[in-house]
Amino acid sequence: MENRQIIRKDMIFKSYLRILKPMVKKVALWFFIIMMITSIITALNLFNLQERLLDLLNSTFEDLGHLINEEGEINTTLLILNNSRVSFIGFILGIIPFLYLPSLVLAFNGAIIGLLFGSMATTGISGVLGGIMVFLLGIVPHGIFELPGIFISISTGIILCKSYRDKSIKFGEAFKYGLLTVILICLPLMVIAGIIETQVTPKLLGTVMGF
Repeated sequence: MENRQIIRKDMIFKSYLRILKPMVKKVALWFFIIMMITSIITALNLFNLQERLLDLLNSTFEDLGHLINEEGEINTTLLILNNSRVSFIGFILGIIPFLYLPSLVLAFNGAIIGLLFGSMATTGISGVLGGIMVFLLGIVPHGIFELPGIFISISTGIILCKSYRDKSIKFGEAFKYGLLTVILICLPLMVIAGIIETQVTPKLLGTVMGF
């Protein structure tokens, strides 16, 4: 009897992953669409929005000021905790039915990265190519771990929200396996990303920018 229950749970989890994979792809696609739209608006100052968008970017970085110590270095533990909190928020917002609030986390993060890319491309100290290079060095090393973690957590939240009316998965199963996915997949990705962002990225940027 116990073996049957284990097999059934395993089958349900595999079914959950089959639903999760295409959702992650959709979330990633929308992230990059939002990112590119925001970066183009910022870089070209469309609708005269550049100043307002950059103010939003600056205020976002100010809100993260508690992560930086007196030496101007980002605290690894605090950064990991902050990014892990974002993962849980992306998932837990799915509890609220029909509104698809995890999409707000997607839109916000896509817009912030787009703002950063657009501003670096136009105000980089070494011109457009130099600004893009600094952006890539500052984002890509840890982003290859952090962004998938964000995409997956947001996807679990959207699936949780859909489960209220989607017959392919029950709410309880969507919550259980979504939470399990965040803990087993997203959190380790955030730990790796946090270590790289605080220990490796500054050295790469220091080498390129000469400080």
